[in-house]
Amino acid sequence: MTLATMLTASALPAQAQQPAAPAFPIRPITLIMPFPAGGPSDALGRAVVAKMSSAVGVPVVVENVGGVGGSVGLQKLARAPADGYTIGFGTIGTHAANMILYRKPMYDAVNDHVPLGLVKLDVRSWNGLFAPRGTPPAIVTALNAAILKALADPDLTRQMSAVGVTFPDPATNTPANLADVVRTEIARLRPILLAKNVHID
Repeated sequence: MTLATMLTASALPAQAQQPAAPAFPIRPITLIMPFPAGGPSDALGRAVVAKMSSAVGVPVVVENVGGVGGSVGLQKLARAPADGYTIGFGTIGTHAANMILYRKPMYDAVNDHVPLGLVKLDVRSWNGLFAPRGTPPAIVTALNAAILKALADPDLTRQMSAVGVTFPDPATNTPANLADVVRTEIARLRPILLAKNVHID
């Protein structure tokens, strides 16, 4: 079953007179990478979305929007249309530490972004993909399926293993799990960072 078919089927209305949701995706998807090109996060993000492009059947292109510890790019994600065509790359820094270090964060990691799925999970760090708040659940499900398919690619697995990247267990790599990771990490890091009395205005 294609992603477009899966999305349409999952969005079938309870009443026949209601129109079905349009197929997704039908045009390229943009990944906002909140860091400069050439770094480790950028390399991981590009490797994953290259495989996601095959999974969703349309190009997934990377837009580097660096600045303020990732905040500029992820504020742009929060303001993007919630239609699944703009997604963003997040880390333990952007979605946990920034919420504590900055007195006035440029976005709310819990409420402004919809988790899609994890992509560098270990005891020290993690990376994930997110969509704007309000993205329809059927599109979130379709994008999560594309992430899982991308991470299952053996060539990508070998490529990332060679540089020490371990992909998460697909059985637990759900949007709900990533939402729990964000909340848990904020709670875990808050007393550690507050004890250091470091804040960024």
